[in-house]
Amino acid sequence: MDVIPLRTERGLAVRRILPSLKVLLAVLLIAMSSGCVHNPPCHDGRLCACDDPSSPGPFPVGQVELNEPNGISGITDPSGVTGPTENVTLAWAKIMYPATVAGTGTPMSGKHSRYPIALFLHGRHMNCDNDGSGPGLAGSYSFTCAPGNRIPSHEGYNYIMERLASQGIFSISISAHDIQPGLGVWDYDARGRLILKFLDKLKDWNDHGTDPFGGVFAGKLDLSKIALSGHSRGGEGVVAAQELNLTWPTHYSIRAVNAIAPTDQNGLSYLMTDAAYFLLVGARDGDVWNMQGFRTYDRAFPDGAIDRKPKTVAWVYGANHNYFNSIWTDTAALGTANPWAGSTDDGGGVGGSPVLSAADQRQIALTTISAFFRQHLQEVHCYREILTGRVKPSSTPNQYVYWTYQDSHRKAVDNFERIPLNQTVNTLSGSVSAPGFTTFEVRLLNHDSTDYSGVLATDSQFYHDTLGLKLVWTSPQTYTTNIPAGHRDFSKFTYLTLRAAKKVTGPPVVGPAVNLFVNIEDAVGHKAPMDIRTDQFDPIPHPYFRTSASNQALMTGIRIPLCNFTLHGSNLDLKNIAKITIRTEGSGEIGIDDIEFGK
Repeated sequence: MDVIPLRTERGLAVRRILPSLKVLLAVLLIAMSSGCVHNPPCHDGRLCACDDPSSPGPFPVGQVELNEPNGISGITDPSGVTGPTENVTLAWAKIMYPATVAGTGTPMSGKHSRYPIALFLHGRHMNCDNDGSGPGLAGSYSFTCAPGNRIPSHEGYNYIMERLASQGIFSISISAHDIQPGLGVWDYDARGRLILKFLDKLKDWNDHGTDPFGGVFAGKLDLSKIALSGHSRGGEGVVAAQELNLTWPTHYSIRAVNAIAPTDQNGLSYLMTDAAYFLLVGARDGDVWNMQGFRTYDRAFPDGAIDRKPKTVAWVYGANHNYFNSIWTDTAALGTANPWAGSTDDGGGVGGSPVLSAADQRQIALTTISAFFRQHLQEVHCYREILTGRVKPSSTPNQYVYWTYQDSHRKAVDNFERIPLNQTVNTLSGSVSAPGFTTFEVRLLNHDSTDYSGVLATDSQFYHDTLGLKLVWTSPQTYTTNIPAGHRDFSKFTYLTLRAAKKVTGPPVVGPAVNLFVNIEDAVGHKAPMDIRTDQFDPIPHPYFRTSASNQALMTGIRIPLCNFTLHGSNLDLKNIAKITIRTEGSGEIGIDDIEFGK
């Protein structure tokens, strides 16, 4: 049996090993890269290793196209509040599914009784080829586009759907063709309701065999396991759908939501409340250039939320907005003729900044979205470690991906959300000190469009929507946050985590990453004999150097296994942690948020 190579932080690989050694080597590789044997890929207590999630699965892929001119109702709104005043009736979708044999309309596989569902929704793009001329077309937005001239933006994710279908997931990508031309505030509500209307349709097909393909999906869909993926405005649409779902006549079990380079423009600010969240964003995005998706991540499942889910960011240096969708990719980058309105939509990458090819960018999307969906739809738990950045599939250009992962089970030492702002007291009401820093202050880290009320001191170079800590230093300094008695038992957690971003002022330049030195100390003074370097686990990169919106400060995650602090006879008592220290080197400026213990 072959094992798809999986690389860890130090570039180690598992290659063509015997089945009996598969488990052991996977665990040892994680241990060697992190410095201690702790939290193997299957964090639920089982030891396991996984194939590359982007590899083809065992199922033949069947496919059909849905094209019903009057297949949707209830989206149009004569008042223009929740939907466009123009007719929204077209039910247009591409469907791929695990089949008995590959082909069009072939029966679904009988290996399993039912199959989970992944639904994709594209964003706003020209929806009409005015003259049908193919490459170089004159595209536009039109509510009256002739059927033969409609641009199939929804087919831009076929490369992900085909792979998911081969892995046992029913996949459907729906068109928002009738919604595309408008720009009203209703856009996101309408997209959310469009998703739910399609889920209604799938339920009817499953329950009553009413699909127009001969009942091929009757009784075959598992509506208790649904995942959504949306790109650009579709990314905001899938977040809207999981919130609107809470009051929808048929409540669907949406387990996972992925937003690709999403917008964050609705005045109601739809929030993630009911499913695991995965944000995928490219640093070279020239469309959603102000990285609005990070605001959606900041607001998802705040500390104190009753039912928190895990949330993840993949921040991709060199990725732009359009190349995640093959229909939106220009012919030169796609490598084959694109008869539709493909374009680069770049924010530029200059001065040595990486620029990903369209193929590499799609591979990152294929790997990460497949891992996320298969974790939550098929309970392949080891894929969680791809989303934490601990395991790096060899098929993927991992060196360009910076991860942030916050588990549903976490405890904040300081999330800096106290108002009035007060940097000297943490979330647990412990004292905080930072002598010697030239700046030590809590600020609203926000470039634009905040959900916070009132007048708050703000640093607009951070493209977030969160309260966080600003530290500036001209020589090495130490930040200390103290944990009061009654809050000191962290023995049930496995990681110390935080988010951090390097800030650069002045003209944009290429520069080095930031390194911090972290330690934790118990109430009797036991601590790790040496401070732990953060770059041994996760880098804090220099801001992506681009031709527009340069020096954007965007936070990435740091996850340090707690076992690193208990090595070498430190005698550190995880049931009685009294303080955390963060030491800087050289000079610099950073933003910090969410100092936590987590899983």
